Amino acid sequence: MIKTVKQACRFNPIIRDYRMSQEIENLAGLINDEGDGREFFSRNFITHGMAQLFHEELLRLSGKSDQAVFELAQAMSGGKTHMMIALGLLARHPHLCSDVLPPDLAARVDFGTARIATFSGRNNPDNYIWGEIASQLCAEDANEIYEIPNHAKDEIELIEFLAAPQRKPDEFLQAMQRLREAAWYLHGEEQCFFIFIKETENLSRQIERNTKEIPQPKIDQALINRLTGILEPVRKIAYQDVQVLPKLDELKLGGPRTLIVIKPDGKVPPSKLPNFFDYQQEKNNLLVLTGQDSLLADAVEERLRELYAIEQIHKRLRPGDTLFEDSRDRLEEAEDRFGKALSAAYNRLYFPVNNPVDGRDVLAGVTIDQGLKIGQGDQSAEVQIESLLASPRADYKLVRELTKDEYFAQAEEYLWPSGKDNRRTPWKDVVTR
Repeated sequence: MIKTVKQACRFNPIIRDYRMSQEIENLAGLINDEGDGREFFSRNFITHGMAQLFHEELLRLSGKSDQAVFELAQAMSGGKTHMMIALGLLARHPHLCSDVLPPDLAARVDFGTARIATFSGRNNPDNYIWGEIASQLCAEDANEIYEIPNHAKDEIELIEFLAAPQRKPDEFLQAMQRLREAAWYLHGEEQCFFIFIKETENLSRQIERNTKEIPQPKIDQALINRLTGILEPVRKIAYQDVQVLPKLDELKLGGPRTLIVIKPDGKVPPSKLPNFFDYQQEKNNLLVLTGQDSLLADAVEERLRELYAIEQIHKRLRPGDTLFEDSRDRLEEAEDRFGKALSAAYNRLYFPVNNPVDGRDVLAGVTIDQGLKIGQGDQSAEVQIESLLASPRADYKLVRELTKDEYFAQAEEYLWPSGKDNRRTPWKDVVTR
């Protein structure tokens, strides 16, 4: 005879546990009571929903997923609490992953012991929800901000609330800015620091996500476009053409003097430049803008990636949108950060000179003091380069005007070395001299 369910099954004693039969007030206590979690998982079956939660959350902890918020939608029966206990145990004891998770997922999980904070809707701590969470995470310094009652305040009111002897207002402004950028669910309006929480991403989170998604070719082309605009020849005295990040094996120097821009690679000059210069016939048609630090060049791309992401977000917004003014401010800040990074990274100019010792044509370098200018008119990069080449630091490489008698005298001496009265010299003697 087939057994009935009542005959075949035995209840696990844990269901008679008073804590599990009542509304849970202290989830952290339940997690702590399970020790290292081995016994918990030995008596529990991993359901499909639990496996899905493990997959998303543990990859997030490992820095391999952008999904940061998860909603557990089971009915009120302890299922959500059970899943949170299981997840908390895996986060606190990652050595369990190899035993509990599927092998393919366990191989991708890589994080240290996670700190856990829990909060029940019936909790009413004196330091409010964020202060309580900060305390549980041992982030006591954050309490001063989180202890502020949950209602709208602008930055001035917040600083008045936080003001204390020996504390500078700037400390709190910087802390609030970091919090506002890091917490993607905090939103605000007008002058309020933050006034409500919602599930949609704020501007910081959108920027973070979009920054990672931009293809590298778009960033490369954006850098070429911006440098080309910054270095565009208007006066055309120092150079007449610009080639940004060109393929050197395809570059020809048969026309006007060309300024080329090469990404710094940590070598002085960049490793591929000397060989390119040696094989050029018209060496005096070349100027090179580059830098000395490859890390600074990488920082330029990072700042440009952020700027590009903000530009795309700002284009989608319209005046009156909640994030419009914030995006406009962030765009200005990103432009400034990119400009400073670019100015610091591309600060070295190379130009051809003749070595008086052995007569070889070589590239001489000079550092652009205070970094590359990115303005207009007299503050343009072109004028800056022109002035530098015409200065003693570049050994007067550039002659701005050919109206002075001394230059004609030099030409006379070069073209007619036998004397000014001799106006005939074979062309072969001129080109070989």
